[in-house]
Order: sequence, then C-alpha cells, then structure tokens
Amino acid sequence: MKKELTTAEKAQRRRKAVALMSLILVLILCLWLTWVLYRKLKAVGGTPEDFKSFIDTFGVSGWLVALGIQILQVIVALIPGEVVEIGMGYAFGAVQGTVLCMAGVAIASTVVFLLTKRFGVRLLELFFPREKIDGLRFINSEQKLDRMVFILFFIPGTPKDLLTYFVGLTRMRLSQFLAISLIARIPSVVSSVIGGNLISSRNYVAAAILFAITGAVSLLGMLLYNALLHQKQLSHVPHGARRVTEIFLKLCAVPHGSGNTGKIADLCLRFAKRHGLAAFKDEAGNVFIEKPATPGYENEPPIILQGHLDMVCEKTAECRIDFSKEAIRPLFDGDRLRADGTTLGADNGIGLAMALAALTDKKLQHPALQAVFTVDEETGMNGAAALAPDRLHGARLLNLDSEEEGILTVGCAGGVRLDCTMPVTRETVAGKEITLTLSGLAGGHSGSDISKGRANAIVLLVAELKQLAESIPLHLTALRGGTVDNAIPAFATATAVVPADRAEELLSAVAAHAETLRGEWSVTDPDLTLTAEAGTEGTFDAIVPATVLSWLSALPNGVQQMSPSFVGKPETSLNLGILGLSDDGVCATLSLRSFRAKALAVLAQQIEKQTADAGGKTVSSGAYPGWEFRKKSPWRDKAVAVFEKQYGHAPEVDAIHAGLECGLLTEKKPDLDCISLGPDITGAHSPAESVSLSSTERTYLYVCALLAAKDAE
Repeated sequence: MKKELTTAEKAQRRRKAVALMSLILVLILCLWLTWVLYRKLKAVGGTPEDFKSFIDTFGVSGWLVALGIQILQVIVALIPGEVVEIGMGYAFGAVQGTVLCMAGVAIASTVVFLLTKRFGVRLLELFFPREKIDGLRFINSEQKLDRMVFILFFIPGTPKDLLTYFVGLTRMRLSQFLAISLIARIPSVVSSVIGGNLISSRNYVAAAILFAITGAVSLLGMLLYNALLHQKQLSHVPHGARRVTEIFLKLCAVPHGSGNTGKIADLCLRFAKRHGLAAFKDEAGNVFIEKPATPGYENEPPIILQGHLDMVCEKTAECRIDFSKEAIRPLFDGDRLRADGTTLGADNGIGLAMALAALTDKKLQHPALQAVFTVDEETGMNGAAALAPDRLHGARLLNLDSEEEGILTVGCAGGVRLDCTMPVTRETVAGKEITLTLSGLAGGHSGSDISKGRANAIVLLVAELKQLAESIPLHLTALRGGTVDNAIPAFATATAVVPADRAEELLSAVAAHAETLRGEWSVTDPDLTLTAEAGTEGTFDAIVPATVLSWLSALPNGVQQMSPSFVGKPETSLNLGILGLSDDGVCATLSLRSFRAKALAVLAQQIEKQTADAGGKTVSSGAYPGWEFRKKSPWRDKAVAVFEKQYGHAPEVDAIHAGLECGLLTEKKPDLDCISLGPDITGAHSPAESVSLSSTERTYLYVCALLAAKDAE
C-alpha cells in the first residue's frame, strides 16, 4: 500500500518542483543570453557610453528586455530589485530608468496580486517559508489596511516582493493596491536609478555617497520594519501578558531541549545583567538571579521563584526540525500560542518568562526575590538533584511549572525511569521489506494525560506486529517509537521482512487493521494513521521477533491504580515512552509514577522481573521523591487569600500525578514551604501543546499580587 503523503510533504515537493523549474528557466535564459549576445558584448568597450550604445542597438526591444527583467525580479523574489534598478539608471538615465522600473513593478504587481487572489496561500508556500507568511498575517486584520500597506512599502529594507504576494490575500482591491504601493515605492526606486545614472556619468563620489545614505536608511528601515512586526505580533496579546509573552518569544528563539540548556541559561544571565541584577550559574548549569526587596518590604519573608530551563522536544512525523540547532516557530492562534509542528515549550518557558518579567517590573513592590532555574527537569530532575540547599535563599518557594489556572498544586507523585534491554537473535533471511508506520496520535504528558485514555503508539504497533506474526512469518530490521520517556508516544515505526509471496497479504492485513484502529480510537486519537509501504526485495540481517514481541506486549502500561486520596487522579502509572533497536538488542524506556513510594517500588520490581525472566536487564535512573502535602502552610494560606481577593472565589488546592521539583527541593530543605501554579497549558509534551494568552495575563497578575501582598495584610 502506497504511503499517503502529508500536507507538509506535498507542499515541500511542490516547492522543490517550482525551484527546479525556476532553475532550469534561469539556466536556459543564461545560455540564450550567452549565445545571442556574446558576440556583440565582445565588441563593446568598457565605457558606460559603449554599454548604452549596446542597449540602443536593440531599439524598442531594448526597452522590452529591460522591462522584462524588472517584471521578472518582482515575480521571482530571489532577484535583488536594487541591482536591476541601478542597472536601469546606468543604461537609460534617471528619467527613462525610473519610468521603466515603475512600469515593470506595476505589471508584475498586477500579475502577482491576481495570482495570489486566485490560488491563495498555497501560492505563497511555494516561494516563502511558513514563518515568513505567518509573520505578516496581522496585515489582514488591520482596520486601516491602506495606511499599513503604504507604510510597509515606503520603509526601505522591507521584503517588498513578499509583501506584494501577501497583500493579494487581503481584502484590498487591485486598483487601490497599485496606487498605494507604486507611490510608496517611488523614493527607493528613484534613489537606486539615480545612483546608476551617477555611475554612468562617472560621478563615482556622488554615487558612493548616495549608496551609503541609501544603505544607512535601508538598515534603519529594516530595524523599523522588524520593530513594527514585533509590535503588531503582540498587538492582540492581552495587555497584562505582553511583557511575559515578549520574554517567552525570546526564550523560544534559543534551542533548549533537555541536555542542551547552555544557551538559554546564558540568555537568562545576560538578561539579568542587562537589568542590573546579580546572577550566576552553578556547576550543574542551574541559574540563580537575585533582586533585593523594594522599600518597605525588607522585613517580609523572601520568595523563591522556581522553574526549569529545559523543554520536551516532540514533533510531528512530517516536521524536520533539528531541536539541537534550530529554534521552534511559535504561532499565534487566537487566544492560544502554539508551535509549528513541535512542542511549544510553554512547559516551562512561560514560567521562566513570568519570573523574569516580575524581576524586571519596576512598578512591582515585593520582598527579596530569588529566581532559581534548574536544568534537565524533564529527564530526571538532574538540576534540582545537584542543587546545593544553601543556595536557596528563603523558606517560601513559588514553583511556576503547573499547567492549569485556578489550581494551587501542593503535592505531586514521585517517579523513576527504567531502561530495559532485551538481547535478540539475528538471522539472515530472504524476502521483502515492509515498513509499518503508526502516526497522528494525540500523545501528551505521561503524568497529567495518562488517565485520559489516549493511545500509546508503541503499544499499538507492538500489538499489530504480534497479530501479524501469528499468521505471516516475519522478521524485523527496524523498530522505533517515541523520543522521550515522559511523553505518551505519538508515533512508532517498524520494518518487517516477509516472504516475497506473502507481502501483498501483509499489506492487505495492515490496511484492514488500520480501519479497525481508526474506529476504536476515534474519540481520543481521531488522526490516528497506520500505513504500510513495500520496500526492496533481497537478503537481510534481521531479528527473530517472537521473544521481543511477547515481552513488550506483556509489559503493563497506563494507569495501574487510582488514588483513594485525590479523587479522579491516578495513584500509580507507567508509560512506555521510547523504543529502539540497537546492537545490544531492543531497548525500551519507561517512566513510572506514584504518590506512594512503596507502590512505585513494587511496579519497578515487576518490570525488572518480567524483563529478567525474558532474558533482559533493567537499569533504573532519575528517581525523584514525591512532594508530600504540608498540613501547616502559611505560604499556602496566603496564596489562597490573595487568590480569593483577585478572582472572587477560592482556588482548587490539589496534587498532580506528574513530577515537580518541589519534592526534591523540600527533601533537601525540609523547612521549604512550596506551592505551584501556572496558566492553562494544553497538550504539554506533545506537538499539540499551546498556552492561553488570557490565562497567562490573569496568572501573571495573580503572581504579581501575591508577591506584593504583605503578611500583615
């Protein structure tokens, strides 16, 4: 069964096709020019007059050639317009060159505008990256659209070719667009043409001065344009959340997956230094920022603002981003902020942004503040584990790593990571490779989402392979699923080798099973897709899957017991998060959680025994304690009182089945009084992750109110 291409893959193929055709056309044009014009060009001297004479030999066709080039440079955005405009001034003089340039712009703008009206955003995606297009979407919502278009085309240094394409998506009429854009373009066109004319008259000093001035103005224009885009990007963000959102977008611009937090740590240190705050980084990479109490708050208990620097790096199957080098691409979607094909990192970037915003808010009254940003929370809380307790300057800690507004979290589950390795038997087999891919699942947080009944891609794929192996002999050459242990895997893939004469039978079976799976998981995972694609036929080094599949299918997964203390919450759970095939065998990584340390230990022992009985071994790591509910908590009482005052009702005080660093920190410093809170974040640890901007505003205002409240009030 042929694999169906995703929308992104189709768009990528279209872009490649257009790029290839454009390249071919350019090469043909170059060859034509070389063949037709070379002999004449050889006879032309090196003077501007000779060049002008050469152009004149074409008569009217010389005008047409020049006009065609100008039209082409607008339509094909890769051609620099300034170079063509300077050439027009050089060959035709200031007046004629300007007329030719403006005529070419008018014709090309008309063509582009009408094409965009006809084909919509699909046309833009052939030429421009999605983030460039998304960055201009604010134009379409402008009430004074004509004024905004004029400003954008008037400012030197703006991407006018991209703007020409984009305006076709707006409500603006063609006649209106031409009138506004042509008038706005005149200054930049005239300056380039005059510069070319000055060169043709050998007035090089004047030309150099003009180009220097134009370059400086263009640089200033680009800065103004970027500032305008930034302003417009945040214009629909609630006022109280703008500062937080602005800081968060800066954090998003730096890759900061677990194990790769050096750059974001340095960014936080530079941010602190720029605002005159004392800051340092410890041996583990944790960041500490200090701010003294404002006048009148010197005797109030100091407060620690705590979060973690790293994010979970999950992406859709079609996304090609390299998290180690590339920044994620945040997108505004109404009240939600999400990312393009990846996790957003609002867990816990939005918490960091809130802390940094509070630390630099000159109007905020507060006691002594300390920000503590830890590393690698998502992969075992390594930063918190390495943190020296004497580095915590205070007995009240506000953790900003929760994901539901209106809830004050006061407890969490403990957890541990298990890495299981099962040795395999390899055989040389003949047959045909079939690649099975399970994708499009909802995924999610392995703690907070584990009780929502979502499908685990690894578990489903293992079940599918086991079912197929019961009727069709198969071996495996590849087995892979998930990327992090604390995220419910949204994809999994395996490559099986089957006898060539049974390949069609397997493809048909997978197609039938795919329909069944879609029906079974239509509520929780409506985009679930199971595909099978035939590969090459030959001889392969493959593993015998029987033991592996039996072992994997027997492993428990999901909620094991519900909590008797916290209604509606799991007490004990586990998540099969990562699966891979290496030289050592099949490797499976699981994340175990429980409110009870004994239940966690029992579950870990069960996994270890099952693996050992099947001939494998298990290594545990990243264990962290639960955070026990504190019966007497002045800090919690104060937080509840401030919440009631701001919201008009009491908050929900609860524990979560996910892990928080408060457990580790209170173990190190028993007198530490902690609460955790945050705005509404959905889809954490999955590409569907998003954060509510209105909730961010309310949550940040609450944080500020909590910091400003005195104990005596």
